[in-house]
Formats: sequence, structure tokens, C-alpha cells
Amino acid sequence: MSLNRLHPSKGQRPSHVRHMLAAFAALACVPALMAGCASGASADGNSTPSATPSASSTSDAVSAPTLGRAGWATGTKGFGSVEPKRISNGGDPTGIVFDIAWKSWGKPHADGTAHAYYEAPGKPVSQSKKLPARIRAFKLDECNGKPAYRRVVWWFPSKGQTFQSARAAGVEAYDLCTGKDIS
Repeated sequence: MSLNRLHPSKGQRPSHVRHMLAAFAALACVPALMAGCASGASADGNSTPSATPSASSTSDAVSAPTLGRAGWATGTKGFGSVEPKRISNGGDPTGIVFDIAWKSWGKPHADGTAHAYYEAPGKPVSQSKKLPARIRAFKLDECNGKPAYRRVVWWFPSKGQTFQSARAAGVEAYDLCTGKDIS
């Protein structure tokens, strides 16, 4: 009998199948519970064990690196998070990266696409333009005993920039754990 077959007259699984599924769900949670993850929230807001541990309830999520640490400098935002969608170094708009879509998070470097404000050479910040950008988090290490990317750089391919040229220019050259200027 297929576990997915619905009871024909009630539109639901027979009770013995529901009981077997509940037993399988409980067994599936044992590794997550042993790893220190207790439960997930159901759609109705009640806390219930999950038959399929979510990313946040697995030991991998516990060890997933963050982008530096929160508050590495005054006014920063988005740092200290796993795969942040928006970061700000707390300065002018050219220090904000948003709509970030990360790829390869957890690898030695994580690349992403985003939007940021480009300041043309010789122009004031007030004339900066929103453009598509690339972003890379790298130098995967530890920050306060937890895995973290300690560097991040973004650049504008439409302006001929590359990861290498952005690094050479010293763009955002800070240790995202200590806040130390490394330019």
C-alpha cells in the first residue's frame, strides 16, 4: 500500500497510515534532536517536531557561516547573518548592497548577484546610480568561535570592474569580525 494513498470516502489517509507516518516523523527527528535542535513551527504557529528537518533545525545550519559579526562597526546592518539579503556598512548609500541572491554559501567563497549604488569617478555620492552588482564573501574562518566570512567585496561588471580590481582598489577592506581596516 502506498503511504500517499488517500482514503477514498474521507479524502484523507487511513488512520493506520497516519499513525505510521507519525511514527516515521518521530524517528526522523531523532538525529536533529540529538544535535540539539528541538522542533520547528507549524503553519498554525504551534511548535511541532518536523518530519523533514528544515535547514534551521539541522546541525549544518548551526555551523553555517555568517557574514562577519553583527556590530563589527557602528551602524552596520545585515552582518552576523547567514546569507543576508541586504547589508550596509553604516556610511553613505555606496556602502549598501541589497537584493542579494547568494550562491555557494558555506563554500570557501560565496558569490552573489545584487544591486548597489555606483559612484562614478570624480562625481559626488549624491549622483551615485543604482546598478546591478556582484558580491563575494570570502576568507571563511572563525569569528568569536563560530564560522564566518571575514571579508566581503562588491563590484560593478557593467563598469568593467572585477573581483580582482575591486580588491586591488581596497573597496570595503575591513575584517568583518574585528572591524580592523586591512587596506
